[in-house]
Amino acid sequence: MTTGSGGLWEMCHKAGVITFVGAGGKTTAVRQVTEEIDRCGFSVIASTTTKVFPDGRFSPWQSADVPPGKETASPCFWYAEYLEDEGKWRGPGVHTVDRAIAARRRSGGGKSRWVIEGDGARGKKLKLWRTDEPQIPLFTECAVLVFSSELWGNLIREGDIHRPEIFPALSGEVWKAAQTWAYLKISPVFNSSYQEMAWVVFSNGPVFPKAPGNGMSEEAVLGRLEDLGRTEPDWLRQAGGPRHLRLAVGDAKEGRALWYDLW
Repeated sequence: MTTGSGGLWEMCHKAGVITFVGAGGKTTAVRQVTEEIDRCGFSVIASTTTKVFPDGRFSPWQSADVPPGKETASPCFWYAEYLEDEGKWRGPGVHTVDRAIAARRRSGGGKSRWVIEGDGARGKKLKLWRTDEPQIPLFTECAVLVFSSELWGNLIREGDIHRPEIFPALSGEVWKAAQTWAYLKISPVFNSSYQEMAWVVFSNGPVFPKAPGNGMSEEAVLGRLEDLGRTEPDWLRQAGGPRHLRLAVGDAKEGRALWYDLW
């Protein structure tokens, strides 16, 4: 078992194109990774293939199909339109984003990094997906499935889940390792469309102590990860999964995570 710790961009293998899906902190994680990349001196374009609330920390770029140019201040956020009734930015389509990434690489702009929010969950702790979800650009190098760390050890309620009717068996269960694996089996992590991507499963929340007796020690966080490893189901390595799978626990607001690699 290979373990590691560090910032969120390092958790994402310092990939050039990263897409976050799921629930329980995607937008915070997108912001954190974008800022980490920017501090490292790289040009970075953030975007969404769904809808997000505007963020004044980014230089906004509005166009339905024309991506930010190299002269655009970094970090920038590319969106297609502002939806006044929702107060949100709607992003460009997933195929538009893929074409933009490909064009930037052909033009010699391959040093640009991309951080994309590819899912919506309406503030819930856990996301289940319709057949047309999530919206992950195929040029994604690292995809991150986020769910709330507050689920662990607690009863899962319908109110915790976006689209609970898709997998009703989750509701009423206590979330532990077995429920995590059942969830991952039906998640995009094991969708054949995304097998060429490295995947990170990220349990996100205020897990680290901010005062004595508050939060979890690093040993306890690693223990939770090891519990997942010990209960690895028989189907896992025969399921045609992603080329790389990392399990992580951390706090997107702090920009800190611990992880271990299954393969």
